[in-house]
Amino acid sequence: MLPAALTGALLAVLVGCATPPDPTKEVPTASSVIGCNQCGRWQQVGPDDYAAIAGTGPVDGHNAGAVGNAGLVIGPDGVLLIGTGSSPVHGAALDAAARRVTGRRIAAAVNLQASPEHVLGNGGLRAQHIPVFAHRDTERFMQRNCERCIRDVRNDTGVEDTSSATIDLPDRLLDGDVTDLSTGRAIDILSLGHTYQPGSLVVVDRLHGVAFTGNLVSLDRVPDVANADLDRWLAALDRIRQLGVHTIVPGFGPVSPVDRTSELARYLTNLRDAVGRSFEAGRSLQATQREAALPAYAKWAMYDRLHPKNVQRVYLQLEAAELSKPGR
Repeated sequence: MLPAALTGALLAVLVGCATPPDPTKEVPTASSVIGCNQCGRWQQVGPDDYAAIAGTGPVDGHNAGAVGNAGLVIGPDGVLLIGTGSSPVHGAALDAAARRVTGRRIAAAVNLQASPEHVLGNGGLRAQHIPVFAHRDTERFMQRNCERCIRDVRNDTGVEDTSSATIDLPDRLLDGDVTDLSTGRAIDILSLGHTYQPGSLVVVDRLHGVAFTGNLVSLDRVPDVANADLDRWLAALDRIRQLGVHTIVPGFGPVSPVDRTSELARYLTNLRDAVGRSFEAGRSLQATQREAALPAYAKWAMYDRLHPKNVQRVYLQLEAAELSKPGR
């Protein structure tokens, strides 16, 4: 478990959001989550919608895995929490903060995808008897990969004995689009399929024109395509732009107008095309890494760490497709 002092600090930080917010301002809060100045800053993004904007950098000892954005959608009977945090302690703290920010109970939570910062807090909500929704494919992905995710979090944070060392699977599984009524009003949960990852979901508050996209959208940060289907991902970004919403809360990056999804679409298209050209020209993976450098995105967070991996992933996918052709 996290040291008691650190656990107390985390809870104190996240529950420090006290009074009903002015819609034009960020919700007053302490500045950090586990020492990270960018984590957990609550922002009102619609009349009944909030986002907790966290860091876009890598998981490390300063943030203890608390990266990526979370969200809240409020109804008359309760709140839908979007993303459960990076550990049971983080999940419980998000629950406490949500109660302070909204004055209402958490009716349900949703895992939009199976990334560590978005699902490893499930246990903190289960302890409060809060149901967690996810797509069935997300549950399968968690079963196959979450033990490795926990090892990665331990290695990156340098904290060997952490409260993230549990895998709590979602308990309400979806097979397609649903309209959730647990908060007392209609909130759409859309299944966009194998895009960023199998089972990716988007939460849409149509009443107020806000969509919570999870890691289907990263802004000012290079996305991770390790488990992606690029063509379906690009089609999903088109669908998000056609939802009729005006505001998105991405998995990483600032709350933004929906048209900013085109920036991510350009990166994914440029990545696919640059690697494709190099592969078709018979270049090696090493040569393709140089030719597909895409310096236009070098200022995005995580470029140096993730872009070379993305190039490798797309190249290996093309190679596998080529080797599987009849007659090979």
